[in-house]
Amino acid sequence: MNPVAQAYLADRLAQIRDPVHPAQQQSPDGKRLAFSNFRAAVDALAFVGMVDHDEISEWTNRCLVALGEKPLEPLNPRPGVAVARLVGFGADPPESKPPVPRPTPELIRLVPTNTPALPTRHGGRFQLLGVEIYDTQVTVGWRFAPLPDNESLLGEGLAELDADTEGMPEDQRLAMRKQFLRRRHDAARMMIVITDDVGTEYRPMGGGASGGGDERIGRTTVAPAPPMGVTRLIVRWEDVEQVVALE
Repeated sequence: MNPVAQAYLADRLAQIRDPVHPAQQQSPDGKRLAFSNFRAAVDALAFVGMVDHDEISEWTNRCLVALGEKPLEPLNPRPGVAVARLVGFGADPPESKPPVPRPTPELIRLVPTNTPALPTRHGGRFQLLGVEIYDTQVTVGWRFAPLPDNESLLGEGLAELDADTEGMPEDQRLAMRKQFLRRRHDAARMMIVITDDVGTEYRPMGGGASGGGDERIGRTTVAPAPPMGVTRLIVRWEDVEQVVALE
């Protein structure tokens, strides 16, 4: 395969798989947009002779798998008969009224923690710094120091990138690996999960992080606020679990 075309398409797939921007993998409209943009890139490369017919099918299927869909079965057209295929991603939810702006959450109380920094299976140490209870949400403060190893943390994504770049010069593959790791520096933050002892379903509301060197401090917010009867919040990152008593 043309190495320039391969590098470009591999990078496009790495961006589609990026968990920091998961909307395109969750909504039919997002999937359609990501797929159509990718296919437009493939078609442009094919027009200038950088991608052949078999490679169009292969990379189209790689894109579908990256979006959580099944690959397409090959077509077997009869001679002289033109065929086309329509790819669908399900129906979008019905249109609804514009959302009403949420009122500013009111802080109810701060829950200090005294939990030690715990080692993770990806290296580094994760520590819970405190919990903010609001009337409509809950926010946890956390710290990584040192940071987990990105190559271990993102092993599956790196394996997929390696498959996409197979056959390219090793120095170019290494450069794309480094670019992939830089782009995914916030992956650890997206993996924080908050639950409680009564089974409340919390939905992500955002967060952020900052830091330098081998340290990062951040906040993760979920909604709703812990309901009546909750005595413990459980904050989990990969194999590390820390419990906060609310009583």
